[in-house]
Formats: sequence, structure tokens, C-alpha cells
Amino acid sequence: RLAGALVWLAAAACLPLTASRGAMGSLAVTAALLLAATALAGDRRRLRAPLVALAALGAFAVVLLLKPELAGESFAYKLRASLAGDYFSTRLPAWREALDAIAAHPLTGEGPAAIAPSIPLELARRLGLPAALLAIAALLSALFAAASASRRLATGAHPHRCGLSPSSVALGVAAGLAGLLLVGLAETGLGNRTTPLIAAALAIAALLSTATPDREV
Repeated sequence: RLAGALVWLAAAACLPLTASRGAMGSLAVTAALLLAATALAGDRRRLRAPLVALAALGAFAVVLLLKPELAGESFAYKLRASLAGDYFSTRLPAWREALDAIAAHPLTGEGPAAIAPSIPLELARRLGLPAALLAIAALLSALFAAASASRRLATGAHPHRCGLSPSSVALGVAAGLAGLLLVGLAETGLGNRTTPLIAAALAIAALLSTATPDREV
């Protein structure tokens, strides 16, 4: 858990360097969901470390609000635009272009070279609407399967290994898939580096969905 917390903090601290508002928003939402799930589970002791990590991250966020140039000019520009209420101007032209391309080839798509700043739009533009809907449905199904497995396995008596239980793993997979879908609304990460990770998450969710409190995955 300590190693995971340190990796999470390092990733969160590096996110402003990417100037990705979608990624930062996704991190905030999924972190809040994990905290809420932990609190609802009634294990108050496990809240201490995440709250300390969030406090450190909050202090870092205050520093960036006061000195946004520390994360680069792109981050500073987007932060000022967001504070002024402008969230989508850098995406709207590309979204319109993608929608026009999808309308021109709704069933077959344009091929694997097509791009769009959104995972659903990029899937539809590359492969057509049927394939895109199938892929999004697979991600949503895996998310709900992992979330359901987390609740079900929490009632079991699995031994904790390295501080993690099958229920915790299932909750982490669900939160990761939720974060992917959230950031995927305004970003795209499809390619050789991320597709194997997404496929692995789907496979893990499928295995977790077959686990029971008295049988390990």
C-alpha cells in the first residue's frame, strides 16, 4: 500500500506537467470515489494514509494556483482559461471534425490512422460506430463487474497478501476503468502502449467477476 501511495503521489504531482485538464479531473474524481468507498466500508483506519496524501496534494495544488508557471506555460494558459470558464475551446474544432468524419463513414470508419481527441470519437472514427459502441460497452461491463466483485468479496475471509485483498484489487480496477472513461471524453490514449494495459484490465475484471468469498481468483 505504501508503494502504491508513493506511485500515486508521484503521478499526481507530474500530471500538471502534461497540462491535461481531463487527466487531472479524472484523478480528482476517482480519488474521491475511492475515499467514499473506503469510508462507506466502515474501515476508518484505512482513511488516514489517503487523507494525508490528499492533504499533501492539496498543498501542492495551492502552490500551482499561486504560481502556475512552475508547471509550464501550457498549464498556466489552460489554468487561466479554466478559471475564466473556458473548458472546451481547445477541443471543439477537433470534436466537430471528428463528428463530420464519423457521419461520412458511420459503419466502417476511416481506418486505424484516424485520430480524435476523445476515446469514443476516435474509436468511432477509426472503426465505425458499431465497433466503438462494442468497445465502450466492454469497458463499462468490466467496470461494473469489478465494482460488483469488490462489494461481494469484501464479505469474504480472504487473507491479505502484501496489504491487499481481492476486494481492494477489484475496487482499484473499477476505479482505473472509471478514470479511463472519464479522461477519455476529452483525451485519447489508444495505441501500442496503452491497449495491452486496457486489455489486461478487462481480463482481470472478468476473472474477479467469477470469484466468490470462499474461492480465490
